[in-house]
Amino acid sequence: MMNRSLDINILLDVKEDFIVKAKYVFDTYCEILGLKPHFFYGKISKDIDIYYGSDFKPIYPLCIYHNKDTSSFFQKRETYPEFEVRFNNYKNEKIPFLFSKPGKIFYATNNTGRIYKDIIASGFYFLSCWQEHIHSQNSDPAVRFNFKDSLQYQWDFADVPVVDAYCDIFGSILDITIIQDQAGIKWQHKKDFCVTLSHDIDYWNFWDKDHLKKTNRYNRKRLKSNFTRSMYKLVAHNMTKHNSNPEKNMINIIRKESKLKVRSTNFLIVADKSDDERRSYFAKDNYRNQIKHVFTGYDVGLHGSPESAYETEQAQDELDRLKTLFLEPAGYRSHKLSFEYYKTFDILVKMNIKYDSSLGYWEHIGFRAGISFPFKPFNIEEDRSFKIIEIPLVVMETSMLSHLGMNMTAIQSYQRLKRLIKSCKKFNSHISILWHNNTFDSVDYPLWGELYWQIIKYAQKENGWVCSLDELYEFWIHKNERQNNIKC
Repeated sequence: MMNRSLDINILLDVKEDFIVKAKYVFDTYCEILGLKPHFFYGKISKDIDIYYGSDFKPIYPLCIYHNKDTSSFFQKRETYPEFEVRFNNYKNEKIPFLFSKPGKIFYATNNTGRIYKDIIASGFYFLSCWQEHIHSQNSDPAVRFNFKDSLQYQWDFADVPVVDAYCDIFGSILDITIIQDQAGIKWQHKKDFCVTLSHDIDYWNFWDKDHLKKTNRYNRKRLKSNFTRSMYKLVAHNMTKHNSNPEKNMINIIRKESKLKVRSTNFLIVADKSDDERRSYFAKDNYRNQIKHVFTGYDVGLHGSPESAYETEQAQDELDRLKTLFLEPAGYRSHKLSFEYYKTFDILVKMNIKYDSSLGYWEHIGFRAGISFPFKPFNIEEDRSFKIIEIPLVVMETSMLSHLGMNMTAIQSYQRLKRLIKSCKKFNSHISILWHNNTFDSVDYPLWGELYWQIIKYAQKENGWVCSLDELYEFWIHKNERQNNIKC
């Protein structure tokens, strides 16, 4: 029998058209914390643990503030006014709150808790990617959402997992007032946080003969304007690329991960049409044989073409192609992160994909939906959650190194990622890290391959569980079953 302390009764004193949204956010928080929520409505006082509404009463152990205007806001279909964002310090992080009044975050004693910020409506705004939904109404769905249009950019909190913070506030006050230190995620092997690893295989053989010739021609032309760099590239490329072996290179990455006792998920492009012929590697028999040899027994996902994110037939065709080598790939990530929250999830559900990991910004590292944990995305049009897990993409190395992104050096990125891991540890949360296989090239990306290995070692040193996306997915869907058995 389940321990009563894991069951919590929640009274929702909100307008009818906001009930499903409020339940969705509470369900998300409770899934993370290992709790089982039971919802009630109307004028009920008996056996209620949590009251969510605008009329705080002393009979309820925990009350969470709700802004009465929230429902009408979501009916209007508009973005949140940036000048109405309220910030408070929590665990040395600057946390934004929406739909909330100025003032302190909470008050708590052994039997009474009051949360004065609307952490439910705020959580819904970010989890649903509401701002992207509004922008998509007036733009081409195939055009990637611009990071600069987000509240995260406008107020500079992209690196802060705001929904994780809301959930942490909720869990902390519950621990004090109701369930005595039992809420919280219990990571594998008693670790403090989780780091997942993945590789997007955009190219199998990046340095084919044609590309090497083009690169040499380019470097010869710029000898006069940049002699040192061009000469270095000419010499280094011709010393290392003529005998480049993509199969061996990938095996070396996997072996090195194995020595560190970690795994990664590898996303393969299988589309036969691309703006770069090198990306059509899956159509070539010799490359397919190499890929099967390298990845059999390891975690593989579909790296869908940009078209697959919007066209069901294209997505299904690509999945079927991948299944000719690997029986049941669990995960999906869209190439170039071309992804529309609502359309793409609908396609993936129809294809029986178990999880997606496309939800990240191309231009910047951070938390696109405000959350680091796996969660079920929300279908705004149908007012329900999608039947799929999203594992947010938090860090992509090209976001840091590209001059179109953050334009950082490997050393600067190392310091930034260490701070991100410390924040992750603070909230017992998760960071997903993506490193493309060609970024391990020490000639064109000096220090960037080494940065990947150093981040893994640093996460392990900080007591983090480092694993593949597939491993996290399996852990997550069975997490609460294990925790409930332990507490019986």
